[in-house]
Amino acid sequence: MKLGIFSFNTEYTLPADELARECEARGFESLWLPEHTHIPASRESQYPGGGELPEEYAHMSDPFIGLAAAAAATKTLKLGTGISLVTEHDPIVQAKQVASLDRISNGRFIFGVGAGSSNALYPQPQMILGRQGRQGHAKDRVGQREQVETHQHARLFLAHHARCPHEIGRIRIIFASVLHLDASA
Repeated sequence: MKLGIFSFNTEYTLPADELARECEARGFESLWLPEHTHIPASRESQYPGGGELPEEYAHMSDPFIGLAAAAAATKTLKLGTGISLVTEHDPIVQAKQVASLDRISNGRFIFGVGAGSSNALYPQPQMILGRQGRQGHAKDRVGQREQVETHQHARLFLAHHARCPHEIGRIRIIFASVLHLDASA
């Protein structure tokens, strides 16, 4: 059995590079860091775990920065986003981030993606789609990066769109979904 560690990666937890070294030294397979770039001022959707949104969500560091530090500090530990909210990113910029992180980690990066559960994160009417619509939108956003996922040499995509001159391996992408949402979503 392979076990990984999930950390909110806040200012009051171990820094990602230190945590990664400790995970690798103890034989863990992977380290996963989440993302929440936007914390709504009010909750239009219930937190999937019930109750108030945990404080950690407002204190998370950027997972791509943390995972880059973790990549530099380790040799074998797999590194993943758990999850990246792709609907909150420009697809070309995120494609370059993902490809760069995969390169500096020597192919150890796993791109965990999803769309989140809060309607407040989607201020445009066309974005308030409920879970299925948001998941579809997330898959569409990743689909805009399809050459990063499906071609052995993402360099062709990145050189044309993001001016990134290096080659990378095939990036693993995992789609995630929220298990519980309120009835209004």
